[in-house]
Amino acid sequence: MYPIPIRIIPDTNLVESRPDSKYFFSKIFLDAIAPQEGLEKRVLLADITAKEIIFHKVNRALSNYEKLSNALEVLRTWSGRDLTSPLSREELFSDIQRRFIDARNDAGFSPLPTPFNDINWEQIVDDAVWRRAPFEGTGMPEDANEKGFRDSIFVETTLATIRKEPASYWYILTRDQKIIEKLKGDALLTSDDSKVEFVETIEEFAGKIKMLVAEYEAMAVKLLPGIAQSLFFNSANSTGLWVDQKIFSKIIKSFQKEIEAPPGVLEHPLESEFKRGLATIYALSQVSWNKRQDNRMFSIGTRFVRKEGDGRIKWATRIDIYTMFERGSTIFTAASAIDTLIRQISIDVFWSSKAAILVLSDPTFIGMDFAGSRNIGASFSNCLRLGFQSPLGIGLANDYALPPYPFTSSISQIPLPITDIPPA
Repeated sequence: MYPIPIRIIPDTNLVESRPDSKYFFSKIFLDAIAPQEGLEKRVLLADITAKEIIFHKVNRALSNYEKLSNALEVLRTWSGRDLTSPLSREELFSDIQRRFIDARNDAGFSPLPTPFNDINWEQIVDDAVWRRAPFEGTGMPEDANEKGFRDSIFVETTLATIRKEPASYWYILTRDQKIIEKLKGDALLTSDDSKVEFVETIEEFAGKIKMLVAEYEAMAVKLLPGIAQSLFFNSANSTGLWVDQKIFSKIIKSFQKEIEAPPGVLEHPLESEFKRGLATIYALSQVSWNKRQDNRMFSIGTRFVRKEGDGRIKWATRIDIYTMFERGSTIFTAASAIDTLIRQISIDVFWSSKAAILVLSDPTFIGMDFAGSRNIGASFSNCLRLGFQSPLGIGLANDYALPPYPFTSSISQIPLPITDIPPA
């Protein structure tokens, strides 16, 4: 769904330049359909529209051609020289067709062939006879303004094209009310889940695009953090900023002391609730801890920090680092005493990305902050389950179950490779 698929089918009256312009397409229209980040804009130019634009240019060129021929004839008469037109009518027509195709390609328009096999010709004949939209006129002999065949082909081409890609956002640009009336009569374009808009001016089209972008930006507030998390580290293929910027090495270099230092008395998770005298604190102080396993790192989520002035978004990804320590024996410990401890260090990694609606790109590392630490000794909080035997005979020994390693919480954790080389 990203980027947003925008499909534009313009009628002649909104895409064609002024009659006296040397260009084929309106500059206002070209500016309105200019590329935008997050939007996949495609202009589909119906063959009937292209031929009508060519016809108008050829017709005007032939009018000027006649004026040139007449002027040359006058000059020939006055001067007595043999003056002839520099090109033929056929060459003029061929040159205009070629230049139109070049202009269409330069503008990035996709040609939309007339779907002859899909057109209901019987319906077009009936509409023409009974002057139903998009046909106009009274049918009376004195009515010289009957029209509608070219508009019918435009309508049929539009319907056949939308049926092939109903999930895209479609914008039909036309001022012709008969064309709009005919298109709105089709159930495909008026259903509740239809994404078809009818636009009568370029300004209205620009406004509708802004509204669509605003809707997606509102949705982005909820969806972008999840997208950013994948940009930071994609666990499916082990790619992202984590690997590209070697953030593992940066963390180890910046916070090695905090990660490797063994637990101390005041850090003990149960010490604040375990105040039973100097003997207990003394016993705890005699404990020595040794690192038992390598570090484990997890990304537990990416949060929005702020939108920068240059259009980028600043993010903070929380990294939890777990280190398991094993306690050495002392004369104060009982067999059932706690012998394993997990140290959790939290680091905020700050980075930014380029943002366009629901599309993020160009992740850039900014820096890191220490976000705190805690020791995890058990999956329960009752301090009497420490399983400790004090020298004063205060018996507190109970069964102790070590939580799973790595420690898991209610927050979704994504394992991170603890090396700068992504796993095979």
